[in-house]
Formats: sequence, structure tokens, C-alpha cells
Amino acid sequence: MNDLPLPVYSPIVAAMARWYIPRFVRKAFHAVRLDAQSIIPQAVTPTVIYLNHPSWWDPLLGAVIACQFYPRHKHYCPIDAQSLAQYPVMRKLGFFPVHKNTARGAAEFLQASRNVLQQNNAILWVTPQGDFVDALVRPVTIKPGLGHLARDIRPIRFVPMAVEYIFWQDRLPEALLSIGAEINPASYEDKTAAQWTELLASELEVRQNTLRAKAVLRSEEGFTMLLKGRSGTGGIYDLRRRLGGKKPVSGSASHAEQDRL
Repeated sequence: MNDLPLPVYSPIVAAMARWYIPRFVRKAFHAVRLDAQSIIPQAVTPTVIYLNHPSWWDPLLGAVIACQFYPRHKHYCPIDAQSLAQYPVMRKLGFFPVHKNTARGAAEFLQASRNVLQQNNAILWVTPQGDFVDALVRPVTIKPGLGHLARDIRPIRFVPMAVEYIFWQDRLPEALLSIGAEINPASYEDKTAAQWTELLASELEVRQNTLRAKAVLRSEEGFTMLLKGRSGTGGIYDLRRRLGGKKPVSGSASHAEQDRL
């Protein structure tokens, strides 16, 4: 295979995305919240942020993190070649094509990723589960590509990020995020690619379990709000609140209110 060029990254298109994406996300969620115990890395060396993949929204939430914490970095992300063909503008945002579930695609991912990670200000975003996987599925498994990067590239570090979507008291869902401590392969004894894949998957599972334990509490405590979206229960409940000057009810009390309507 011929050497692949460095994926395209247009600062002008990226600046437009930083303006547009948070506004777009706000319309779909009640809030985007980050686990307050998350550790935000400084990304001083080539960094891979890898996350679970429960939804179409995942790359956009990654973009929210990128906008708020890494606005001056260049961001890259592999994407299925067929999907990229449908949205060519994404080529200017650092997305690069891979042919999914093929040997060719694996080679494309590794070669393009190595090119990206040669840059000191680059962050590579990866959803290594490949396909959509419910956030509750255990054990967490990932494709072997990250393990090969961990074995072969220095310097490099990996950061696990968990994503979950859940309904609390509002009509719209909460988007919850949790970022774990960095994993620096240079701090470990030599591992095979398979061993690295297992370790990285395990660290992602730990992060997902941490986020799930907080999500089921249905509480804003323990989270930092990154984006405030739309509020209100909508429909007849919002109408009644406006006419009666009452706040929308929540929790078990809401059922009693609904019974009296």
C-alpha cells in the first residue's frame, strides 16, 4: 500500500465547527455534563482519546470536549469510508476514511494514525468498538488497532472517555461524560498488542462503570455542566405550568400531579 498523506485539517472549517456544534448539541439535550472527578489531560504529547460508542451523537460530544479544552489542537478521527463519502465536508475536519471490518481498513487506520501522531499538537479521537454498542454491555471489548499503536509508537498516551445518555426529570435526555486518567505506555513493561488491547478495554470499562454508578443517582451533583440545553417537560405539562405559575414537578411527586390532571 502506498503511503497515505496526512489527513486534511482546515483551521477555518474547524473554527466554524467550534461555533456551530455546541449550538446544535444544545437543541437535542437538556444538558451535557462532565463527571466532576474527570481528569482533563494537557495533551502535551500526541494523545489518543478513545470512547465507547452507544450513539450517533458520540463524535459531537467529543467535539464539545475538543472545543472547551483543546481549541488550539488539531483533531483527527477515523470514519467509515462510505459514511465519509456522504459528508465530504468532514474531510476538512480531520476525519479520514477507513474501510470498516477489512484488512485494508485496519492498515489504513494504523498508517493514518501514525501520521497524525507524529504531530505534537494532534489529538486522535477513536471509537474502538467499531459499531454502536449499548453503554450497558459488558465486558467492554475493542478492536485491536489501539493495541498496535500502544505497542509501536513513542511518545504517546491514551485517555479513556465514557459516554452515556439518560433521561432524568426533563423531556430531553442528559448527555453524561467521564474522562479517566491517562495511560502512558512508556510507564509499563513491554506488552504485546493483544495485551495492550485488553488493558485499554479494561480501563474504558472502569470508566463506564464509574459513570453508570453516577447516572443512576439521577442527580446533577458530582457533575460539571459543559452545555446547558433546553428545559421543560413540554406539551400539556409546560402549558399547565405557564397558566398556573407552577414549576414542573419531578420524581415520585410527578405521578400524583399527573393523576390529578
